[in-house]
Amino acid sequence: MLFKGKIEGIEKKITFNSKRILVLTSKNVSKKKRIYYFLKKLKKKNKVDIFNSIKAGAYLNDLKKIIKFQLPDIILAIGGGSVIDIAKALSCTMKSGKIKQDTLSKFNNKIELIVIPTVSGTGSESSKGAILQYENRKKFALRSPALIPNK
Repeated sequence: MLFKGKIEGIEKKITFNSKRILVLTSKNVSKKKRIYYFLKKLKKKNKVDIFNSIKAGAYLNDLKKIIKFQLPDIILAIGGGSVIDIAKALSCTMKSGKIKQDTLSKFNNKIELIVIPTVSGTGSESSKGAILQYENRKKFALRSPALIPNK
């Protein structure tokens, strides 16, 4: 399901009531007024944790920091390709804590993932892959139909 229009209208498309939501974003995106007000409204009816420090490049260290959060009902990613790739990997690995390709291919216990892309052209919001990298900048790919976001 694709959303067209402003972020303010997302509540009409998805019901967020009494859920534990983990919001993933970057510092730049989280500073935007629209996002601030959207998250403020989201917090009124839900338990919301926010990780807004995802760096460009989708570093594995960010994923390791986020995996320590309390298990959410929904992961909401608001951002570009790096934020979305981290969220996709997290949705499939947070329950098990394992970040391995062979785990993903057999995966069937995914956390619901909703992505709101803020950059056009990455395609990350609709693909079955995610590119992450170690701090030494060596990249690795995850591929599985389980990585495709729910919405």
